[in-house]
Amino acid sequence: MSTISTEVDYYELLGVNYNSTGEEIKKAYRKKALKVHPDKNPDNPDAAHKFHELSVALDLLTDAQKKLEYDTKLKAKIANRKKHQALNARRRKFKEELEELENESKKQKQEEQEEKIRQQTELENLRTEDYRRRREREEKELLKKMEAEVQQASQPQQDILSANVSVDDCTLKVKWKKKVVQHDSDSLQRLFSKFGDVSNVISTKQGSALIVFKSIVSAHAAVTSQKTDPVLEPFKISWLYDTEPEIVKKLDEIKLAKPQGKAAIFSQATESASDEPPKPATTTPSFSFDINMGNNDYEAITLMRMRQAEKERLAKEIRLREALEDE
Repeated sequence: MSTISTEVDYYELLGVNYNSTGEEIKKAYRKKALKVHPDKNPDNPDAAHKFHELSVALDLLTDAQKKLEYDTKLKAKIANRKKHQALNARRRKFKEELEELENESKKQKQEEQEEKIRQQTELENLRTEDYRRRREREEKELLKKMEAEVQQASQPQQDILSANVSVDDCTLKVKWKKKVVQHDSDSLQRLFSKFGDVSNVISTKQGSALIVFKSIVSAHAAVTSQKTDPVLEPFKISWLYDTEPEIVKKLDEIKLAKPQGKAAIFSQATESASDEPPKPATTTPSFSFDINMGNNDYEAITLMRMRQAEKERLAKEIRLREALEDE
């Protein structure tokens, strides 16, 4: 049974190769042996072992039979090692390709998920924007419709009022600090025309004037707006005789349970500022008023209430738009 081992590469140990001659092997042995001889390396505990391996290498490589057997085993070992190295290389490559495929699959799934989320977000944004635009369009259409109905309903009222209201009832006293701001008849007419037609402006002295409206409805609108309209802040506004006309006093006595008829327009307008749809007005009036009130007085009061409701509706409309813009 052979005891030749290939654990040590004797060619490498001596620094020779398969084709080296016997003389070359012996020369290499002598050169190596001189360096590791135990007598020359008394302090090196490995010197004896290294010297012994050199002696084994010389004996094995200079014996033709032993060298042949050793070469055969060594070459088989080297070939087997290369085979395993190639196999391991293929395995590593296969593993790397598999990991790459898995990473690509994960990346693709992640990109698909991100794209799905992006599309959903974009769709939701489009729906929100479409809803907002639709709401704005509906509100504008409703506003135009109400303004048209109010204008249509208000026109005949002006003719009725003119027969039952005096010029004094349509006249307001206006005062301001002349040291702070200067006004003349033209500037006062421009300022107060926003509440209705002004028939005349009488400047009594600098700092005070009389504003004569064509309608008591316009005069009432100016009086009730002095605390809410920034344009009127510099002015102190009152009725001509410092007391409300009789027709305005009757306005305070009316207790409407629910506005009907023409006033229902503005009831629905204020309700439209919320998310709930406006409720239709019933056909039966549900308010009380003085039985002795003339038809013209009732029409005037109704018109003034409509103007007041219009101001409140516009204020709510502005707040609603600001809330939508903040969102």
